[in-house]
Amino acid sequence: MHNAPRVCACPFIICTWCITWFPSAVQSDLRVEPPGTPIIQNYTASDYGEEAQVWAAVQDQRGVMYFGFGQSIAKFDGKSWTLIAIPSAHVRGLTIDQQGTIYVGMEGDFGYLAGDPNSALHYVSLLDKLPQAERQKVPAIWSANATSHGVYFLAIKKMYRYFGGSLQVMEDEALVRGHTVNDSIYTAGRQKGLTVIHNGRLERIPFFDQFDTEGLDLVVALPLEEGKVLVATTKQGMFIHDLNRFLGQTTKRSGDAEKGDSFVTQLPTEIDSGECGTDVT
Repeated sequence: MHNAPRVCACPFIICTWCITWFPSAVQSDLRVEPPGTPIIQNYTASDYGEEAQVWAAVQDQRGVMYFGFGQSIAKFDGKSWTLIAIPSAHVRGLTIDQQGTIYVGMEGDFGYLAGDPNSALHYVSLLDKLPQAERQKVPAIWSANATSHGVYFLAIKKMYRYFGGSLQVMEDEALVRGHTVNDSIYTAGRQKGLTVIHNGRLERIPFFDQFDTEGLDLVVALPLEEGKVLVATTKQGMFIHDLNRFLGQTTKRSGDAEKGDSFVTQLPTEIDSGECGTDVT
């Protein structure tokens, strides 16, 4: 009589134990988050040694971040924070040109960061490019905007263009904070419509003159396809502006955009249709 084969239960027990234990161990060690959960690390003012309010931020080609604060510029490489001293206050403008130079705009001063990006950076003012009498008259800079035709420092009713080692100063009611898109700058002065800055020229968009009384309060300008730009405002809604055609027209007319088309399409909104705030319960 043959004995019945003996079945060992140990492998089954081990496999069952591995299946039930291993996923929980991996999740415990790696802390796997649910799909779609972004990786977010919050930093407080005590982490970087400045005030809580951030006025501006840029990222260089290596991924290093720079933040504009009230009393300094904070550099963050993903592991540690470094504070870069400034001569004034409230860094509201930060931008990077095609060569990787970081330009800075603040209260009564503007310039750039110099030095080896892998070591200590320091601030260099451009005020010495101005006549002595004009250096004390520089207002608060609200934005710094880098383009292929220069770096622009915009203030209320005033603009400084740094190009080819020299400064060009321009005053206009249309000037205030700028938004760089497609190598041009959009700016909307207080109750002065919308203007495009390109190659050192201010090109007023005639369509927006109808809003001079109420103003626009430009929020952002974003690039779309085929050289078009999405213009968003808080007071008049959103628009699509064909920047390429507009600039082409102003070039042909020697900058006289007032006699040409604006190439603007106004987008309908819930406010236009009266549906905003409708009770759907």
